[in-house]
Formats: sequence, C-alpha cells, structure tokens
Amino acid sequence: MCISRPLPVRIMWTLVWFGVVASCLQFQSVSSQTSAPVTPCLTERLTGDNGTFTSPNYPNNYPDDQNCRYEISVSPPKVVRLTFTDFDVEQGYDFVHVYVGNTTDATQEIGKFDGTNIPRPLTSSVSSMTVRFSSDESVNKKGFQANYAAVDKEFADCAIGQFRCADGVTCLHAWKRCDGKNDCLDGSDEDASNCACQNVPRYLESGLCSASRKMTLPNPLDYTLTTVTQVQNSANSTASLALPGPSVTPKLKT
Repeated sequence: MCISRPLPVRIMWTLVWFGVVASCLQFQSVSSQTSAPVTPCLTERLTGDNGTFTSPNYPNNYPDDQNCRYEISVSPPKVVRLTFTDFDVEQGYDFVHVYVGNTTDATQEIGKFDGTNIPRPLTSSVSSMTVRFSSDESVNKKGFQANYAAVDKEFADCAIGQFRCADGVTCLHAWKRCDGKNDCLDGSDEDASNCACQNVPRYLESGLCSASRKMTLPNPLDYTLTTVTQVQNSANSTASLALPGPSVTPKLKT
C-alpha cells in the first residue's frame, strides 16, 4: 500500500507562482495579437464643393481618447451644407460639435450631438465649417458618416419686429439689439455703428408718444432700412405724414 506524502509548502508556492507568470505571459501574447496600435486623430482638411468624411475606423468602432477636427472649405460665395447619414456615439460622453467658420470657438457653435439620433442638416453662414469629434477613455461605438456640399446662401426674410444679423441668415427679436450681449454669431447686433443713436428727422416726430428724438439703425421694425434717408423714403414713413397730430392720438390702455 502506497501512501502519498504532501508536498512541502515551499514547493507548492513555487508551483503557484510559475502558474501565475505563465498565465500573464499568455494573456499578454494574445492581447498583442488582437489589439492594434491607436493612431492619433489629426486635423483633416476637406476642400472641394462636396465630399464625405467619417469618424476614425468607421464603420467599425472608433478608438478611445480621440479629438478629431475636420475643416471644411468650399468656394465663396457658396456656404457649407452638412448632412449626417449615419450616427452612433456614446451618449453623454462622446460628442460631435459643429461650428461656423474655421474655428472651434464655443461662441460659433451651431450644434452639439451625441447618442443614436441622426442630427438635423446644418448650414453655415460662410464658406467654411468645422466639425470636432471627441471620445473618452472607454465605451466605443460605430461613430458617424457625413456628407458636405457647397450650396447657395439663402437670405432670411425676417418678420416685422425682428433684426437680421449681418450673416444674412439669422433673425432675432429687435429688443435683443444693443443690450450688451452678442446674440448674432457675428456680433452684428452689438456693432457700435448700429447701436449709435441718430436724430429722428423733425417731420417724423409727428404722432410720437415719446419725447425721445433718437433712433438706431437698421430700423427695428424693418431691417432693410439702414439709413435715415431710407427711413424717410419708406412707405410707412410717407403714410405717417397723413396721420393726425399727437393731440388726437388715442392713448394706450395701461
């Protein structure tokens, strides 16, 4: 009858140590065969009147820690129209930002997107646009694919009581002009020449309910009137001359 003796403790710990080392070496070998080195994302300059670009590694998952920049330029006076055709980035952590012009200044941002919903088409007000894609250190998705094209600029027809920014495509409430805050991306609503007070022509003072004899241009009620002469010659100004004087002007209910 054979009786096996237990191995000494020292030998047992030696065998365990060799087993751990072997497992680590095997894992490292497998990892080196399956993972490819990540290429840093550089600035990509896109020119021409149309084209397509994607996130890194598309249609496969994009890598971690990316900060990609795509600078799009088309021939002036055309502007850039951006259309996403596929979109899947980690919600709340990875983002696609879109800016007007060749900049990533936050004041020029016109869109910030994440998740799986395809963003709406975006159009710049100038002949250039910048797209920035950023990813964090974990969780990878398919990414995005987008097309860009040079299109004619469509000028906005702002309603009465609105101010049209110098970019020609943005309308905002007239009361936002000259309030010390840039509401137009180009800052034209706070332009010193637009905010400077000018004298109201004497004959236009008829019917005014205010003692103020100053105004700013463009006219808040009609952004196409940019000079005093244009205000004088406008149809509304001509019609106002036929109105009764202030003595018979009805009072507003307060």
